[in-house]
Amino acid sequence: MTPNREWHFNARDIVPLAWWRTLPFDMLRDAEKLLLRATLGRIEVLHGANAFRAALQGDAAAAIAVAFALTPVEDFTLEIDIAMTALLRCAAEGDSAAALVLANIVCRTEFEHGYAIELSASWYAQHLDRSPYRRKFSDEETKLLAALRERYAEVDRGEHA
Repeated sequence: MTPNREWHFNARDIVPLAWWRTLPFDMLRDAEKLLLRATLGRIEVLHGANAFRAALQGDAAAAIAVAFALTPVEDFTLEIDIAMTALLRCAAEGDSAAALVLANIVCRTEFEHGYAIELSASWYAQHLDRSPYRRKFSDEETKLLAALRERYAEVDRGEHA
């Protein structure tokens, strides 16, 4: 499968841990998905976080939990890039909830390149394509979105540590 349009970045020019903030869904073909798996498979978790380990192994619920715990994304640290790449892997492999969370986090993150809306729209479209709920969010997705909104509202109110 080849991308159906031109994009500002190319996977060959960017390390896989930065793909979550540079590449839309359709730029991640089979070869890129294999490289995502290989990259995450080589990462060892030093701080006994079972959820982080599970996220690295492709557990979508764990990847969502880890990414959620690190929001809002204010700096692009190695921890953020690893967590978001684990979420990206799950979304790229077809998990609609992971795609929805990725779309929301990307939309609320400031990037130097200024393509957050386009990236977010790509992952939101992936969510819609995979979700059995085409006209509305499932109960689980509604709860996820509410939790994300509350998390960002806490930040706006200055309650986030």
